[in-house]
Amino acid sequence: MILFNGFAAHRLIVNLNKSVVLDMQIKRELKANSNLLIEAGIALGTRTLEESLVIQPSEANKLVEESINRVSSSNQRIGVLLKYIDNSILKNRIRR
Repeated sequence: MILFNGFAAHRLIVNLNKSVVLDMQIKRELKANSNLLIEAGIALGTRTLEESLVIQPSEANKLVEESINRVSSSNQRIGVLLKYIDNSILKNRIRR
């Protein structure tokens, strides 16, 4: 067994490997979360553009539905919340 500053070399290597795996997992989770925020922003931005008559309602519906599906595939609870928000936006628009 090789010693490095009092620690067994294999223990150091095992800890480094664990650290690399943890770093990769954190990066994947951050990327997934940033994708959720991007898709939510796309959905809400699309509704704003639709209200400003920049995007046709049928096209806006497709874009928002696609964003909701992408969010739901990654995190179903957040997808459900985004769907509720979208439904609320549409209901409030009808009431005006």
